[in-house]
Amino acid sequence: MKHMDKTMPRRQETASSRILEIILAMLIPPVAVILNRGPGKEFVISLVLTILGFVPGVIYSIYILVSDIEDDHVD
Repeated sequence: MKHMDKTMPRRQETASSRILEIILAMLIPPVAVILNRGPGKEFVISLVLTILGFVPGVIYSIYILVSDIEDDHVD
């Protein structure tokens, strides 16, 4: 039986996958955040903001996705 390596590399990000994530963030903000960051405080914040007002949820979700892009480029 194979053992899974705990240090698996992150999936390759392409421009088209980032565009699809941002489109998803505009349509269903919490789903975009949970797919990008996983369940956690960012998801809960996005969910609450989306329930209180759709536009703040979209803005926060796009912010999370864009900040993730910036984190990828920092070495």
